[in-house]
Amino acid sequence: MTIVFPPDLLQPLRQGYRYQAGEARRFAAQDAGPERIALRISNTPDVVGMTLDLTADEAAAFWNFWRDDTRRGLYAFVIPDPEVDGWSWLYDDGTPVLCEDDEPALLSAHWVAMFGRAVPQSTPLGVRKRISFDLLVMTP
Repeated sequence: MTIVFPPDLLQPLRQGYRYQAGEARRFAAQDAGPERIALRISNTPDVVGMTLDLTADEAAAFWNFWRDDTRRGLYAFVIPDPEVDGWSWLYDDGTPVLCEDDEPALLSAHWVAMFGRAVPQSTPLGVRKRISFDLLVMTP
């Protein structure tokens, strides 16, 4: 069974969002000259930091997903790529590509991800909650 991140929760804030490419290189010092660089492993996860601003009910749904669906972050899941998924497909001049029904064609992109090493953190903000977490995203 494929575990899917609850789509109605994925609206990451710009503040707190960060993307860091995975490091697959190994650096080795030499007796003389520059360091030698080699491929350490063939694929490493990218790290994506997110902060969500959620209602109390949405926060409860997030914690249920983390605790029950992913078994406290043990299992991988599918999540829409917030930088691409749902955005309009555009021509070079910036006008949207339209479908037959004159609606804009939307891009679709998903990640296979796991929660990072640190457990998600929740900060109360009035009646809302800010939940911050890191994802380990496997790239193709």
